[in-house]
Amino acid sequence: MRKRRSIRTTIILIAALAVVLVAGSIIFVFSLIYSISFVIAVESKAENVAERLAVSLSVPVWNFSTEGSGRIIASELSDADIESIVLRNERNATIVAMARAGGKASVLDPHSIDDIQVSQFEEHSLRRVTKSILYSGKIIGSVEVLAGGAVQRQVFHARLLDETMLACIVGAIVAFVLFFVVDRIVSRRLLFLRRQVGRFAASDFTLRLKEDRMDEIGELTNSFNLMADTIQRNAEDLQGLVKERTNQLIESEKLALLGSLVAGVAHEVNTPLGVSITAGSHASGMLEHIRKNYATGDLDEEEFANCLDDAMESLKIIGMNLERAAGFIQTFKQLAADQAVEERRPLRLKSYIEEVLLSLRPKLKRTGHQVTIDCDENLTIVCLPGAIYQMITNLVINSLMHAYEIGACGHISISAQEILGGVELQYRDDGKGIAPEVLTRIFEPFFTTKRTEGGTGLGLYIVKTLAVKLGGDVTCTSSLDEETIFKIVIMGETSR
Repeated sequence: MRKRRSIRTTIILIAALAVVLVAGSIIFVFSLIYSISFVIAVESKAENVAERLAVSLSVPVWNFSTEGSGRIIASELSDADIESIVLRNERNATIVAMARAGGKASVLDPHSIDDIQVSQFEEHSLRRVTKSILYSGKIIGSVEVLAGGAVQRQVFHARLLDETMLACIVGAIVAFVLFFVVDRIVSRRLLFLRRQVGRFAASDFTLRLKEDRMDEIGELTNSFNLMADTIQRNAEDLQGLVKERTNQLIESEKLALLGSLVAGVAHEVNTPLGVSITAGSHASGMLEHIRKNYATGDLDEEEFANCLDDAMESLKIIGMNLERAAGFIQTFKQLAADQAVEERRPLRLKSYIEEVLLSLRPKLKRTGHQVTIDCDENLTIVCLPGAIYQMITNLVINSLMHAYEIGACGHISISAQEILGGVELQYRDDGKGIAPEVLTRIFEPFFTTKRTEGGTGLGLYIVKTLAVKLGGDVTCTSSLDEETIFKIVIMGETSR
């Protein structure tokens, strides 16, 4: 992962680089200039000394005065930049060789200095100047001046130190000015732009930046505002489209539930109607038997009484099963009406949940799951019954699809308790639980782990939407291989 570097850090790095560049440039220029002037000064000094000696040594050399020549040479060695002087005769033999030792001039025995020692002075000298010595127009010898520039070097080093310090000070001032200018003109505006873009990234699409300057950052600000306008329009269009499509899907889910309700009606009503038809057929047979025997005179009192008892029993069975079928139809009719008409009404919660589970009995019959309800018989809440039906139905179907493997027998419990301003429903199943990475997304629209098996990803999203519509909310706690608990808060007037 790449580390983030702030604009201010970049400015500090640029300022530091400016210090290095400025200081280095000053030192380089100064070194170059002073090196040239230093060499020129040493060369000029060596040239002057050699010319003076060529004149002043002509008489002592002509007179073979080694002592006089040594004194003249020693006087020239008082300048610390002159390292050594060598006097030679016309045959290039050394007469006097003098060098500085410990800061003083000393006469060296010409017999104790060989060419190697003299060459050492020549090797380490900065400048070597040789002049011929003339007397009466005739060359009688030569003088060699070797200059090292010790004083000039000390001055150079001192000035180099001074110039380095000056360069650092100037560089620091340049860096500070550069930091202030860049921070003022660039970094503050970019940091402000970054904060505003962060707010924009948090879906605050109404944000617009102030176009205060006509420069590159001003153009960037203008481009950002144009982008914000486009994104806001697209976001509004997309939100409207998503809302429209979601509502259509929710309506489709409602129709699917109504279709399931009709299937439940057909299934539940089929049994009592079938029993009623069988009992009616039996009663009709008994009456036909009585009529035939009466017509032929074969009907006795005991047989007549038995047939009447059978007919009466069949009529009781018919009545009981027709009442049961009528009850089913009434329940499903009310549930269907609650789905079609969104109207708040007082709802006795436990009996309504039982009716919802009755409509789901065809689905639950095919499993071995047990469903229990823990709720006060008299707990009543004013709310939208259709929303309760949809939430419980979606939760049960979600458990049947995701919580249990085929053939497993589980336990589903639904409990309700009164809270301040409403009711809290708790829905539990003891299935295989929900993985943490899935748990964080279960209420997202169109998210499902069973899309290839018919999952739409809308079941729990509808539960969430309806809970919010009822003034409350829904939360879920679960982990793998543990029970799953949905807590649904429903706001409304309650009574017992």
